[in-house]
Amino acid sequence: MPTNSPNLKVSRLVPLASLAAFSLAAPIALGVEPQAASTPAANAESADAGSKPAMPSPEVIAAWTSAGGRFSSTGDVPLFFFLSVSSEKLDSLPPPQVPFGLRLVGWPDAGLKEIAGLTQLQSLILENSRATNAGLKSLANLRQLKFLKIESSGLTDEGINELAALTQLQSLDLTDVRITDRGMKVVAGLSRLNSLNIAHTRAWMPVGHPLRIVSPVTDNGLKEMAALSQLNSLNLSGCENVTDEGMKALTGLIGLQWLDLSRTRVADEGLKELAGLKELQWLNLANTQVSDQGMKEIAKLKELQWLNLAYTKVTDQGIKELAGLVRLQSLNLSGRVAVRDGQRMVKSPGRLNVTDNGVKELATLEQLQSLSLAGTQVTGKGINELAGLVQLESLNLSGTNMSDRGLKGLAKFSQLQTLNLDWTEVTDEGMKDLAGLTRLRSLGVSKTRLTDWGLRELSQLPQLVKVNCSGTAVTRNGAQRLRTRSPPVQVLGAR
Repeated sequence: MPTNSPNLKVSRLVPLASLAAFSLAAPIALGVEPQAASTPAANAESADAGSKPAMPSPEVIAAWTSAGGRFSSTGDVPLFFFLSVSSEKLDSLPPPQVPFGLRLVGWPDAGLKEIAGLTQLQSLILENSRATNAGLKSLANLRQLKFLKIESSGLTDEGINELAALTQLQSLDLTDVRITDRGMKVVAGLSRLNSLNIAHTRAWMPVGHPLRIVSPVTDNGLKEMAALSQLNSLNLSGCENVTDEGMKALTGLIGLQWLDLSRTRVADEGLKELAGLKELQWLNLANTQVSDQGMKEIAKLKELQWLNLAYTKVTDQGIKELAGLVRLQSLNLSGRVAVRDGQRMVKSPGRLNVTDNGVKELATLEQLQSLSLAGTQVTGKGINELAGLVQLESLNLSGTNMSDRGLKGLAKFSQLQTLNLDWTEVTDEGMKDLAGLTRLRSLGVSKTRLTDWGLRELSQLPQLVKVNCSGTAVTRNGAQRLRTRSPPVQVLGAR
């Protein structure tokens, strides 16, 4: 998912694609936010037993942790996490008698055979797995499995065939698995799925060929998904063979709330097929060919709370169409940041043609908490037009035409916690105008004209914990004042 403010609460929807961000959390069912951590004893002794997952017995927990596992009671089911292959075979340990999850890092086929008899296993994450098609046969008996995430470059459609028996699956993450249209037929038979991730982030090209991100899934493969009527989360990022034609397969998925089409070949014509997805809350169109014309279709999606249009063809004209999306909490309009040649800014070919005239149309989006205008042509004048966005917590202005004069307008954003001014024309003088941002925690000023003198101005920010000043004239001595204050500030890039 694109970058958000850390405290952004877009919706209660949590796609399986984001589970990797939780180091020890159990997989999270769609519609459920992470729960506060609690001990097994606390859960067992809860008066409201129906609201807490059942815990394995203390003897089972002790046996599994002694074998090298780490235990977490956070999430929908208790979880055992093995960072490496266990010192003991899992099938020799007392099996949990309650629903539970496993996160296995780097496990080979032989290790998968050890979990074949764990009939209570409901959640399985195979991270950086060495599993092959043959190894997936061991999963066929896990009939209670509801959540499955597999990271393995060794899997193809042959292995996917083994998943057909897992009819209880609700969430399936096959990121970077070499699934083709044939494999999609198997996935389509998992009628209980509400979350599917077939994103591609790696290249599958012969040695000697240019590195490219290629997914074998095509529009024909998407046609199979018409049977998955319960889907509310779908990630197709990097599926470069998916085009406007493939979007027709999504028209019947009226419950979709989360959709990632980044790095596909979807353009304006395909967006017309999404107009009927009235429950859509999260949409990623980054690195696609959508333009102003397509924004007319996006404007019909009134429930949108999160929208990424980075590196698209959207201009000021298209932004006007977004003014009615008053539920938006996060909007990314980033273009490729222009680079500095000496003291001259060189416009990047991928820079969005977004100016102050377009940005002022965003003034109606009063629920925005996260906004990225990186790589656009916005100035302080445009930022002044956004004074009513008082809920902003994250603002990215890197590579824009912001100067010291424009920083005065930031004072209105009193809730701001993250601010990026990398590759702008700001200087020491402008740092004085940040003094009113008392909630600011992270500041990016790399590749600016900042010196030690300007850094001293930041000592007034009581909650500041991180400053990136790479590529500036800030010295280690100048950074020391912030590093030794209370609370200390992490200063990156000082000379």
